[in-house]
Amino acid sequence: MVNVGWIMMRFLSVVVLLFTLAAHAQDRSRPFPCRVNDSNSPDILITTLGEVQTPLAQGWFDPEADRVVLKSGEILDQYYSSRLGINYYQPPEGRLPETAPAGWTTWQGYKQSITDSIVFANMTWLHENLQQYGLKYILIDDGWEYTYHVWKPNEKFHNSFDHLMSYADSLGLELGIWLVPQGHGDPDLTWKYPSYLRDDDGKPVNNSCCGAYMMDISTPGGLGYIEDLGRQVRDWGFTFLKIDAQPSAYNEYKQLARFMRRKDLDIDSLFRESLKALRRGTGPDMYISASWQTGGAIDGIIGKAQYNAVDVLSSNRVTWDISHQWYDAGIQLNGLMKHLYQNAIVWYADLDAIMVQEPFTIDQARFMASLFGLTGVPFIIGDRAVDITPDRVDILRRILPTTPVKPFDLFKSERMKHVIDLKVNHLGRNYDVVGFFNWYHPSLWPYKDKISIKVTLNRLGLEKTEYHAFDYWNQVYLGIVRNKLDLTLPRASCRVITLVPAENRPQLISTNRHITQGWVDLKELNYDSTSLTFTGISEVVAGESYMLHFAWKSKQLSNFYVVGADVENSQGQVDVTVNEHARTNSASVRLLSSYSGTVSWKVEFGKSILVASDKYVVPSRSYCVIYPNPVSAGYSINVAYSIHAADGTRKPIPGSGIDFIIDLRDATGRRITVLTRGTTTPGSHLESISLPTLVPGLYYVHFKTPVSNWSLPLAIVK
Repeated sequence: MVNVGWIMMRFLSVVVLLFTLAAHAQDRSRPFPCRVNDSNSPDILITTLGEVQTPLAQGWFDPEADRVVLKSGEILDQYYSSRLGINYYQPPEGRLPETAPAGWTTWQGYKQSITDSIVFANMTWLHENLQQYGLKYILIDDGWEYTYHVWKPNEKFHNSFDHLMSYADSLGLELGIWLVPQGHGDPDLTWKYPSYLRDDDGKPVNNSCCGAYMMDISTPGGLGYIEDLGRQVRDWGFTFLKIDAQPSAYNEYKQLARFMRRKDLDIDSLFRESLKALRRGTGPDMYISASWQTGGAIDGIIGKAQYNAVDVLSSNRVTWDISHQWYDAGIQLNGLMKHLYQNAIVWYADLDAIMVQEPFTIDQARFMASLFGLTGVPFIIGDRAVDITPDRVDILRRILPTTPVKPFDLFKSERMKHVIDLKVNHLGRNYDVVGFFNWYHPSLWPYKDKISIKVTLNRLGLEKTEYHAFDYWNQVYLGIVRNKLDLTLPRASCRVITLVPAENRPQLISTNRHITQGWVDLKELNYDSTSLTFTGISEVVAGESYMLHFAWKSKQLSNFYVVGADVENSQGQVDVTVNEHARTNSASVRLLSSYSGTVSWKVEFGKSILVASDKYVVPSRSYCVIYPNPVSAGYSINVAYSIHAADGTRKPIPGSGIDFIIDLRDATGRRITVLTRGTTTPGSHLESISLPTLVPGLYYVHFKTPVSNWSLPLAIVK
């Protein structure tokens, strides 16, 4: 007999959940679509940004209830806390920052040779080059302490952090610090904190990670020391705390448990109490990042030391210490596969440092940036900042700031995948930013050297038949793709292709400011279908070209072109340049601002009729027309066009004497011949031109003045 009540209960759960999705504004407490396995698209790792809908969703995860409701109506309760084994799961809202931290660390570049002057120099460089893009933290790693695990600033820091704190405050940056909280090496503190582990002879026990005095965390005094250390970090002025050696400390406590005062307590609970004591000392606002991963980095094992305190920590390392070698990029990719399901939900999944400087190639640097930018993980630069070259600086700027990307795949991937699909919904634009990766390392990567990747659109959950494709790193419009993507990747490289559903109108398909292509920079966007006009507000950076990329589908009888672009209510000088690519039915608008801030812009399109007769053209407000088209070889054509009394930036132009040139180009854009040249004036005009003898095929008529620049296709037939 069918249990109608059971079915109705689950049906109503799904209905209520769908209603909640529609009714609430975006926040991290609300349910979001997810997968619990990759059976419907096994080769792709999926992330989301904004309120995304996709047929690949298998259900919805409610972070407040720790529950997945599948489309079938089945309810998976205690999804993280029980099914995924994260016992102390707590909802992220109000506990984790909205986005992962972005900063720089001293460790990879300087190790223990750091000094305050090194920190000053790099802090100044970061302020000048990356802070306005979203970088916030300067992390002082191992090398600042007086001697081994004596937690006082040494002579290299003039025995104080005050001067660094004052300088960071003046720049608007925040400082972080590294330490191991469960012990110290300062004999002067033993009178105040006598609760440390002693061996059978009453001497401090030997250990490998916590200093000479490993605190007895079974006692109030041992926990009191850890709490006071956290309070000291806060009082120094730090807002970011990296705690190291946590798996090692946990394992050593297990081995040394017989030396604890309370031998009846289990180490799991005691170690959790040590981290809770640290949190009490730092307060709730300190960002606490735990390090490092235990077991083999390829296995992706995280120890109980961290899992027993997920509600205390802000982030956790999912790799070993990363160095500047390409092998470690694969370790970071593997860390994503194993642990991205935790990111921004349990804690932030820390891949350790990102490095882009030589000996990495530009392709490898883009690989690293794409890995971080498409997943929303913590972004901590490991290169010596003062040595980063301009081409690598530009790459780092494209993934700053970090964004509130959420994992869509709420499970551990057991194998390396070469496609990461970030699905975005922003200001009515729904698009996919798809990263294709070929890490290539002979010992681990299953693909050898150059690889070919074929991905059907339905594997990406894309249901339409046509999509505009844009290559982000190369800033090139690729045209319209149908059914599938077919790419070839050299070793140690990646491609980031943006896919936008193609409509029968001009569309904004990309911006260049950030790899998310609109989320960071685009504050407002509107389109008037009557006037064919886009208006928007964008956040721009002084002195940096800001690009708006448009594309449209061509039709047999009509096509679109840019009439002009303008800015309004700007706070300073903004130069506007329009570059139209008639051969690919696309255009780019470049804004170059003298100030950092918001710019209100407008881009107006026109629609040209490609076929006309009897030398008759119905003038529209703006137009460019060639007729007849197609035309027989050796015949004449008519070029009708209009010129406004202002250029593309709405600056007045002279009333007469505007030089123009009309030339003929082949399908590749190479000039064949000049058809005519002369002078013209604002208004509507018609030029009758005799064509040279041409082989039948596709050509382009190119029209250029100081204020106009467009091309239209021309078909020559027998």
